[in-house]
Amino acid sequence: MKTRHLIAAAATLLIGSAAFAGTECTTAPQATWMTQQQMLQKLVDTGYTIERFLVTKGGCYEMYGWDKDGRRVEIYHNPVDGKVVKAKTSTSRTTATSTPSTTATTTPTSSATSSATTTRTM
Repeated sequence: MKTRHLIAAAATLLIGSAAFAGTECTTAPQATWMTQQQMLQKLVDTGYTIERFLVTKGGCYEMYGWDKDGRRVEIYHNPVDGKVVKAKTSTSRTTATSTPSTTATTTPTSSATSSATTTRTM
């Protein structure tokens, strides 16, 4: 009975630690990394607007902000060469240019009700 509990506990720990593992970018020594200023400049030159920039426990430069098209991004970069290791893009920052118009149309069922057609744009 004790052996089963021990095996179950060990399996839970292994599964749990895998679920909490972060993105691993490099194990290279920090002396070989691009400086944070160099990485920030590279991102700005590429068209990113940076909200937050940090160094992760997994040896990544992590950037939160927007790309040149106004999409929200979260990107993990390898600090040695600046290559993207993992990226996530979500909704647009600028709502004025990206808000889709919604059209609701009531279509008449017969020619007698054709004056009842309504088009509304939100």
